[in-house]
Amino acid sequence: MAQGGAMAIEDGASLGALLPLGTTRADVPSRLQLYEKCRKERVEIIQDFTRRSGRNNDGIEGPRPNEYDEWENSSEILVGQIDA
Repeated sequence: MAQGGAMAIEDGASLGALLPLGTTRADVPSRLQLYEKCRKERVEIIQDFTRRSGRNNDGIEGPRPNEYDEWENSSEILVGQIDA
């Protein structure tokens, strides 16, 4: 699948959304916890898809993780955390 580069770009988008200019040093630990929350499910989905794709010899494909916007995902989680 060669998804490492794509994951790195999504990681950057997530960090950019969660640590915008003006983020205080005091906010960094909680924002990094949000980062883990934002990325964990997505990364696990890609890992699972890659494993299944590597084992799939019958030509039938599983679900594809397309049209995903990490900036939007991380921003929504951040707004939910701020509003809570």
